[in-house]
Amino acid sequence: MRRLRLALSRFAMKLLLLLSPLLLWFLPLCAYRKLRVTAPIQVWRWTGIATGIVVCPASIGVYALYWVAGYLWIFGFPLALVGMLGLLVGMIHGDPVYKIAIMLGIVERGTVVHGMSNLYIALLGALLWALVYGALGWAIDLWRQWRLNVRNTA
Repeated sequence: MRRLRLALSRFAMKLLLLLSPLLLWFLPLCAYRKLRVTAPIQVWRWTGIATGIVVCPASIGVYALYWVAGYLWIFGFPLALVGMLGLLVGMIHGDPVYKIAIMLGIVERGTVVHGMSNLYIALLGALLWALVYGALGWAIDLWRQWRLNVRNTA
């Protein structure tokens, strides 16, 4: 009985480590909820920056759902589909960062990324996507402000 409990606790820890990047999605959600009240003019700008910071590792967390679905047998099929979507998002966001890292000389072309170079690529990805999503959020904020001004003047 004790051996079974130990095996289950090890399995639970592995599962928790596998799914922990999913918790990163709470950062943009919390930023949105807080800024909606405190700074509604800048809500999409900062939500975009927060999303850009976490999108690469958090999409890998969503991809981990694909592997968790295997433990649920046939009931895990919808979870596997969400996991495949996470893989797609991870590939879309990872490829440009890897190409930029090659151009900057962070990694060599055709090598496996490991160790500190993986950290450098993750930081580069956070910077790149924070700029992209922050600019997109800034444009949405400008559009919302323009629309609000048009309504007030009409």
